[in-house]
Amino acid sequence: RLGRLPLATRLGRLSLMLLLALSHALTIPTTLRAHRGNNRIERVRAYWRKDDASPLARRLDKIIAAAPALERPTYQPTPWARSAKANFVLATLRSRLAALRRNVEPPLTGRTTAVPSEPDLGVEWTKDEVGVTLPPEAPIVIFLHTITGTAAQTRWLMAYASSRGWRACTFVRRGHDPSSRLTSPTFNLLGDVSDVQLQLEAVRRAHPRASFLGMVGVSAGSGLLISYLGAAGSATPVGAACAICPAWDVGSAFGAMSEAQPAAERAMLAQIRSRFVRRNERLLRAYDSAAVDACLAAQSLSDLLAAHAPFAMRRRGATGDEYFAAHDPMAVRRNVSVPVLVLNAEDDFVCPASLARPDVIVRDQPGALLLITKSGSHVAFNEGPLGRKSFHTRVSLDFLDAARELAAAEAANSEAGTAELRGVVVPTALGPRPPAAAGERKPRRDGREQGEPGR
Repeated sequence: RLGRLPLATRLGRLSLMLLLALSHALTIPTTLRAHRGNNRIERVRAYWRKDDASPLARRLDKIIAAAPALERPTYQPTPWARSAKANFVLATLRSRLAALRRNVEPPLTGRTTAVPSEPDLGVEWTKDEVGVTLPPEAPIVIFLHTITGTAAQTRWLMAYASSRGWRACTFVRRGHDPSSRLTSPTFNLLGDVSDVQLQLEAVRRAHPRASFLGMVGVSAGSGLLISYLGAAGSATPVGAACAICPAWDVGSAFGAMSEAQPAAERAMLAQIRSRFVRRNERLLRAYDSAAVDACLAAQSLSDLLAAHAPFAMRRRGATGDEYFAAHDPMAVRRNVSVPVLVLNAEDDFVCPASLARPDVIVRDQPGALLLITKSGSHVAFNEGPLGRKSFHTRVSLDFLDAARELAAAEAANSEAGTAELRGVVVPTALGPRPPAAAGERKPRRDGREQGEPGR
């Protein structure tokens, strides 16, 4: 039967069989011992701030009211891939197989949108069967990929968004296009806020009639998401956003990875050296040879992030301390002006939930909804008996759908359509940096104890 199917479909189905077999093999001991106990639904902890004095908090309340599953969400992990490693392997293989399918598909016109005067940046759009039929007014969701990710690896995320009626794209960062080398000596593993600005303007030009704009950051992309929203403030055209497995504290998160998953860190280091440094070594050495040597000599991910600071910050001699300070999302979080969903898992070995700050969310981050699952691993959250569904994609689109419907209702109810419709694709400009914490007015508490789940 497979022989009568198109090549891409055959590859996809055969790859899925291999994926399932490998993932099952990895978890046979656990499955034999505890399969019956693993086939259960997990209650997800939810935290948010109730504050009638905050317009952003009231907006979040309306979003949650429109999607009750967000208030008391549940997650049913795939029974045979419930452990952190098996869950992660299954999700990783799915993204890699999606990338393979994308690469063997016939070339399609209109897949990418160029960023004027910046050949190292790009916007790649989904071209699945549903996505190509969406009307000009379809809402847009932007994916910010992982630290070594590519647009091809987000193919399955974009395809799911299409099935929910969203036109999806991925912002391709400098050096992340496997088909080309850098044209200028700059790349930033955690992403650059000014680059996001340029890519957003390219989106506006490509689809000026889009009805709403959402954004989803994945792993390292979630840090870039918060950094961008905090820098842009109320000037952003983004109407709502989702941060999937953020690190909260980049230095601590990657330091913990060195101890918990040294093999995974070594593999990531080798990939970064090959894809970013050695591939562009001549260009990078002409700019800062000492920084290239430091990148190649780095023995941990934290060391490599510090070593590549001159290329990321576009300044010779830039230090790791300067880089981490400039890329700390927590420093600008108070200036985020749109509702944000944040998702972490307790068994995440890259960005552990122990670094999550429910107390910050409940105390002084109105408009943020934090969900913490017991299992889910790092950007995995596989669901269903065959692991073909994903909790994080489902809950993200639930959140964005509710935010979009709220914005549309507000526009429809406004007098003469004069109310602001946050999320419409319009030009942006970076807003002011958030004020210093000292002297800041203390937000009104809603009576909930610090860290207590929202009800």
